[in-house]
Amino acid sequence: MPRGTKGSCVKTDLDVASSRLLKKRFFRGRLLEGFLILRRLMMKRVMGLFVAGLVLSNIVLPRTATAAMPAYDFDQILPKAQEFGEITERARSRDFGARAYKVLDKNFIEELKKTSKKLSSTVVTVGVDLSQRGGGSQGSGVIIRPTGYIVTNDHVIHGANTLDVRLSDKRVFKAKVIGRDVKSDLAVLKIDAGTARLPYAQWGDSKIVSVGDFVIAIGSPFGLEQTTTFGFVNASGRRGLGMNWYEDYIQIQAPINPGNSGGGLFLNNTQLLIGINGAIFTQSGVNSGIGFAIPAHIAKRVTDEIIATGRVNRGKLGLTLEGLDLDRQKLSGAESGVFIAKVEDGSGAADAGVKEGDVVVEIDGVAMGDVRQLMLFVADFPKDSVIVVTVIRQGKTMTMNMTLK
Repeated sequence: MPRGTKGSCVKTDLDVASSRLLKKRFFRGRLLEGFLILRRLMMKRVMGLFVAGLVLSNIVLPRTATAAMPAYDFDQILPKAQEFGEITERARSRDFGARAYKVLDKNFIEELKKTSKKLSSTVVTVGVDLSQRGGGSQGSGVIIRPTGYIVTNDHVIHGANTLDVRLSDKRVFKAKVIGRDVKSDLAVLKIDAGTARLPYAQWGDSKIVSVGDFVIAIGSPFGLEQTTTFGFVNASGRRGLGMNWYEDYIQIQAPINPGNSGGGLFLNNTQLLIGINGAIFTQSGVNSGIGFAIPAHIAKRVTDEIIATGRVNRGKLGLTLEGLDLDRQKLSGAESGVFIAKVEDGSGAADAGVKEGDVVVEIDGVAMGDVRQLMLFVADFPKDSVIVVTVIRQGKTMTMNMTLK
C-alpha cells in the first residue's frame, strides 16, 4: 500500500481498481462488438447460401397462381442464385417472393407460360364410372395422336363401366378402351371428336433424360384440372420397386398427387413428352417430394402396339430367372449376370440349348446385370424375334441364337 494518510491510501486503491475495471469493460465491449460484427457477417453469408438453395430447390415461388417456379438450366440458374446472395438484406422483407420473382428472367417466364398453356391443351381429365362397384374416380391422360388416341394408366381405368374424357377446352367425350397392358400399367383410349384435329403431345427420347433436367408435370390432382407443376429429375432407371412387372421409372421432384396418374411429364427444353406420371412414394397419401413416371421409350412402344393390334405382343424367353449370389458365382464361374433357375420345355431357350445353371451375361452384345434389366430388355422384342444370348456354363462362355415364342 502506498505511503500517506489512511484516507489518501483508500482513495488511491479505489482509483486503481476503477481504472482496471474500466479497462476490462472496454476490452470486453470491443470483443463483444467484434463478435457481433463477425456473427452478422456469417449470418449474411449463410443467408446468401440459403436463399441460393431456395432457388435451386425450386422453393422460391411467384405469388401468382398461374406462374410457378420456371425451369432453368443450371448454367442459367446459378448466376441467378449468386444474385440472390447479394440481396439477402432485401430478401428479409415481407415481399420476399415478389422480389425473388423479379430477379428471374421475365422473358423466360413469359415463354414458360406459353409453353405450359400449349402443353396443357394436350392433357385431359379421365372420368371413370365405377357403378358396378359403386362410386367413381378421376385420373388424367395425354392425347398422343390428333385423331383422338389417349394414353393413361391402366390402374386409372381398372374396373370402369364407362369413361368420360374432358378436354382442356371443357368439351366432354365418351371414350372407349382400345387396349390395356397391366404389366406396364398403361392403357390407350379413343374419343371421336369429329373431323377436327386435336392438339397432341409428341414423344421425346426418355433415354437421354438425366438428373437435374427440369420438367413440367400436368394433370388433374384431386380433380383440379390442368394443374401444372415444375421440378427436377431426381433419378432415372428406377427398378425393383414392386409397383409393376416392367419398371424403368423416371423419378421426379415435381409435385404430383392422386389424380395426376396418366398425366404427362414434359422436358422443358424440348417441350416433348418424356413420361406418363404413374405413382408417388408417400406415407400420408399425398405428395412427399418423390414421384415416378413411366418413361417414353416404354410408353411409346406399348401404345403404338396397342393402337396397331389392340394388345402388346411380347416375346417370351421361357426361363425362370434369379439373381447371382456368391455360391452361384463359384458354381458357374461368372462374376456377374442373371442365373437361370429353370428352362421351360418347348421354349425358345430350350430349343437354343440353354440349360439350368447357366448364367446370362449378354443379350445382343448388351451386358445383363440383374433380372429386371434382362426382362425389360427382352420386353422390347416382339414374338418370333431372334436374339443372341451369351451365357457362362461352368466357366465356359457360350453364344447361341434364341427365338422368342
